[in-house]
Amino acid sequence: DYEIRPIGIQFTSGEELEFNLTRNFDGLDKSFDLFGSIIPSGNYWWTTYDIEFNSFSGRRLQASINYNWGSYYYGYQKSIEGGLAFNINKHLNFSADFAHRDIDLLSHSITTNEIGGRIEYAIDPKTTSSFFGQWNNEEQEIILNFRFHWIPVIGSDFYLVVNQTLSTGNSIINSKDIAILSKIVWRFGI
Repeated sequence: DYEIRPIGIQFTSGEELEFNLTRNFDGLDKSFDLFGSIIPSGNYWWTTYDIEFNSFSGRRLQASINYNWGSYYYGYQKSIEGGLAFNINKHLNFSADFAHRDIDLLSHSITTNEIGGRIEYAIDPKTTSSFFGQWNNEEQEIILNFRFHWIPVIGSDFYLVVNQTLSTGNSIINSKDIAILSKIVWRFGI
């Protein structure tokens, strides 16, 4: 793909507004299933248009929004994505994002929704933790991720990660998978 930005404005306040045109190519060796629609093998070119706004990332409250539309394989798509981030202080940050996408193909239409959120907490520069959650309507799943990172000495790291997947099908939340991982990196001289 390649992108052309005929209009891009960066304000003195740090906000950015842009209009982009993207030309995409995908050469498929074999067909694939896209949410129930088969995309046959072949060469595909499509063009998308994009209007994007981002507030200054140095602010305590930040926002972004992106509207995208255009052709997609042998159909048409449009999407809107956005996000908010709130830096409470040097230790605690919250963020949330969403994405809504409509795809119209010859065989049928697809609508996807995705909602996510993140909490980050830094006890000090060497000890941080984060919690991330995301839901999407296509998989009908909630994905949860917790990460703890500690640097006991510069060059060494300890990670503890917990991943969990919850099924939200039939309006009932059930645990599907859980994985607990740990990693220790310790550097020493010989």
